[in-house]
Amino acid sequence: MSFNLTNFNEVNLVGEARSKLQGFMDSGRDKLVDMAKAKMNSITSQAMQNKPWFGYSAAEFQQQFSEIYGLGQLLNANYYVEFEPYEGNATAHLPLFVDGLSGFLVSQTNLPILQAEYDAVKVGTMQVNSLNGVSEPELQLNFIETADARIMNSILDWRDLMISPDGTQVEPSKYAMYITIGVFSRDFGLQYKPFSRRFLVGPTTSSKDDLAGTGVSEVAEIPVTFSILRNFME
Repeated sequence: MSFNLTNFNEVNLVGEARSKLQGFMDSGRDKLVDMAKAKMNSITSQAMQNKPWFGYSAAEFQQQFSEIYGLGQLLNANYYVEFEPYEGNATAHLPLFVDGLSGFLVSQTNLPILQAEYDAVKVGTMQVNSLNGVSEPELQLNFIETADARIMNSILDWRDLMISPDGTQVEPSKYAMYITIGVFSRDFGLQYKPFSRRFLVGPTTSSKDDLAGTGVSEVAEIPVTFSILRNFME
């Protein structure tokens, strides 16, 4: 069979080859683009999901934890209590002040911080709370009792300072006492006291209600309640 040159079109062959090659290249490029997009979506999805440490990645949480840990902590057991007569009055002669050790006998105490009082006011159908005062709750201290009954004797002697022999009431300045309650640093001890409050108080209630024949090995503790005489000028 002879080759018919009249049917041979070099331009058409080159054009067809070029079109096929371009189509192949476009198809390959589109495939690579799709693969890249899928890869990026996978990376983005993993980056958004892999934060199991309370909403943080492991590295972020480690940094956050280090900063929080660096703030330090205060311990409930690291508190101190100090007693002071008001303007050198007769409370200075109570057994409580014999040696300056009575503050260490306080085994438990509260520490009032804020107690605000509000009045509710209606404005149409809505409610507004308006501040009408700031008060102080009572202090509740538990004392480890000493062998000479220092705490109980102090309370009775204190009562005598509050009431005259004829039964009349004595002015508060004669029996008031300062109590300071605060917390100190676990690391630096009493050299660093980040928070404390000083209260002008008078005794309110004290009663030993748990005496029992079975308590042969229990240390006696005396609960004492103090009223805050005023919550200003201190």
